[in-house]
Amino acid sequence: MKPTLAQLAALTAVARFGSFSKAARALAVSQPAVSQQIAALQRTLGLRLIEIAHNKPRLTDAGRFVLERADAVARDVALLLADTRAFLEAERGRLDVAATLTIGNYLLPELLARFLGGRPNVAPRVTIANTSAVAELVRNAEVHLGLVEGRIDDPELTVREFARDRLLLVVPSVGHRFSHRTSVRPDELDDEPFVSREVGSGTRDFGFDVLIAHGIRPRLALTLQGGEAIVRSVEAGLGLAVLSQCVVERAQRLGALHALDVEGLPLERPLSIVQRRGDAGAPLIRAFAAFVEGRAQEPPPPGERARAWKKKRL
Repeated sequence: MKPTLAQLAALTAVARFGSFSKAARALAVSQPAVSQQIAALQRTLGLRLIEIAHNKPRLTDAGRFVLERADAVARDVALLLADTRAFLEAERGRLDVAATLTIGNYLLPELLARFLGGRPNVAPRVTIANTSAVAELVRNAEVHLGLVEGRIDDPELTVREFARDRLLLVVPSVGHRFSHRTSVRPDELDDEPFVSREVGSGTRDFGFDVLIAHGIRPRLALTLQGGEAIVRSVEAGLGLAVLSQCVVERAQRLGALHALDVEGLPLERPLSIVQRRGDAGAPLIRAFAAFVEGRAQEPPPPGERARAWKKKRL
């Protein structure tokens, strides 16, 4: 047998009120129930905790010793209840998120900053990987949810779009035959070298699929694992690239890259939340998923990257 919370509560109440009847009223139980709880606690511990003096209960030395520990247990229980309430209200817990490089480097930091602003007791952990690796992390329950661009076709996962991202064909701002053009025809790209992300990247898989579907056979000059490295390679004249608008906007502002439309090519892709099918997650995870989906449709405050968040406008 082990002491119960009810037994410790009875001891605490008797010590506080100095009366079995008052303790019973405070606990909303009968007086015999309080006596039984105290008797059971004494049998369990093998100690005499209360003695009667002048018709009133009084703690023995053993009773005072146990009461100190009962008070500590009560504080721990109160803390447990408070933490549980915070957990249920999505204010405490661990938030494990995986995101693709584009989302992780350009969109997720601000999303997390806004979501965590009123949640100081939430511990975030972010893993950055390509789309296929993010899907595997979610499938294996190594992260709570993933944020990806491009397509995922996996019966074990649910994929929900939260925004759309515009892809751009970019060339050096000077020195290329397309540098002063506003658009190109698909057939003009056949002989052009491309700098691209690795296989498994949502940017590469989606962008190249669109090019191939329109009869373009991209000639890979260089494969790199990060958008910034590709931007620098295009600036250096190593090839063209198809990249997310949020990746190239800084280089465009600085005049280092020039973006063009490809006539007839729908270079726009979904940005999606990925979770395991049938697993809605803890309250914190559900709150973050709802935040991402809702925030994507809010008008952005002045000075922010409007196209990075507003649905259908990325």
